[in-house]
Amino acid sequence: RGVHLPEASPHSGDIRFDHSTDKQWVTGRSVHSARSAAESAGATYLLAGTVASSLSKPGGSPTLGWDGLAALVVAAGEVPVLGIGGLQLKDVPALVRAGATGLAGIGCFIPDPGEDIASAVHDRVRAVRLAFDSLRPVSYTQGTGR
Repeated sequence: RGVHLPEASPHSGDIRFDHSTDKQWVTGRSVHSARSAAESAGATYLLAGTVASSLSKPGGSPTLGWDGLAALVVAAGEVPVLGIGGLQLKDVPALVRAGATGLAGIGCFIPDPGEDIASAVHDRVRAVRLAFDSLRPVSYTQGTGR
């Protein structure tokens, strides 16, 4: 259970949930600057963009670029940051260098004409995950008590 908030929303720490269940709420927030990242106390993760021009946000729209993303990651502190906007599998090394912990997107997961949608998306998700894991190994038992 959770919610993803736009940058102009109330701060993540100001959002109140019904915690009557034992489920932990995930609270994400879109951010477009290091300042917004620094002001996102209480967020579980941040979605940072637009990193690069994309079909949905063509040239002329403001972009963070790699240096802007890196500054945003620093400002976010311990909160994980995922990059979004114009990103492809080939961009994973630059995302890792900038300190991002993941990638969100549309274009990099859209299948080519004639490809089976389910298989293509599965393959692309797996490729992105393997690329991140090969550059930044993760312990999948961390925090599980194992």
